[in-house]
Amino acid sequence: MFLVYALSPVGTAGDSRWTVPLARSIVRDGDVNLREVAPAIAAADYYAVGCFDRTWQYPTTACPSGELRYYYPVALSVVAAPVVAIFDALLGTARPTNVTEILAASVFGAAAAVVMLEIGLMTLPWPKAMVFAMVFAFATPMWSVATRALWQHGPSALCNALVLWLVLRRGSLLAMGALMALAYFLRPTNVVPELLLVGWLVMERRQGVWPLFVGAGAVGLVFVGLSWMNYGTLLEPYFSPKRLGGSVSVGAVAAYLISPGRGIFVFMPYLLLALGRWTRFEGLMAATVGLQILLYAAQPDWYGGASYGPRYLTDLLPQMFVLFLPAMQWRAAPLMLVAVLIHGRGATSLAVHEWSKTPVDVNVAPERLWNWRDPSFLR
Repeated sequence: MFLVYALSPVGTAGDSRWTVPLARSIVRDGDVNLREVAPAIAAADYYAVGCFDRTWQYPTTACPSGELRYYYPVALSVVAAPVVAIFDALLGTARPTNVTEILAASVFGAAAAVVMLEIGLMTLPWPKAMVFAMVFAFATPMWSVATRALWQHGPSALCNALVLWLVLRRGSLLAMGALMALAYFLRPTNVVPELLLVGWLVMERRQGVWPLFVGAGAVGLVFVGLSWMNYGTLLEPYFSPKRLGGSVSVGAVAAYLISPGRGIFVFMPYLLLALGRWTRFEGLMAATVGLQILLYAAQPDWYGGASYGPRYLTDLLPQMFVLFLPAMQWRAAPLMLVAVLIHGRGATSLAVHEWSKTPVDVNVAPERLWNWRDPSFLR
């Protein structure tokens, strides 16, 4: 899986462009200052970078203090730092950073697929469990989005997969809490699945859940401390509640389900087989996905900007696959194959990503997401 991810030719570094430089700064200097790449940041018009001088300013066109800070969560570069350091030691640092991004993202994507294999083996025979993991790896945005750059989505999905694996095998509550907190600091919208799961665990186990909160608190203290030292606030600017939207758009909800641009049942049609009678835990997973869609549907940029497929929901692929697990039958093979072809296009063809910009930028005309005459995956 790692080799397929790493050798797939498409890279989509955009918002993630400073993740690798920040990881290297953490390893080399023990700080989150991007001053080493200041010329490149200036050339990029300070894209997604602010200046810290007692307070954090964004955007900026100059930084007299020299304290350049990345806008996106520092947790991503913290967890990526060991992986980046290993690749730098093996391959050197002369290669473009987007290559390192893909290599590191491929590690997280492959690791998430291995965890899903372990989840599959809990109820499926080995051959079906292998297919289950391969579908997760190659018939989802894990291939077409999460491993095309070092987005938050890959490490976030890995944390969510590990949490579910621990829950299903009744594993360490301490580790669950730590992973839940890490998932939140990687991508704050993970607060929805984590809070729902915490509520379920408290009701199911009733007593003795305190290690869950100890683990979450320990990780939380680390990242709150980092934020205070580097941004002067308890949480980084990315976590501001001002980023949340207002009322839920019914059109956005529908688009997340069935549109040719973002629909989960279009990009992963085999998930239709997961609809039906659920156990209590499967119902919790369904509620998690539903509430997350409502959360995103209330944001002005609910469609995820210039991206391919339901990018925002990539973090919840483990929850979706827990729902799909009972429906994992060979009769789903045609739908799985369609999804592999769709996501294979996303991993190997730049044309499908350029769809977001031509003929009209999707940020200007999001109604293009409903155009069945010109779906991105057929470019």
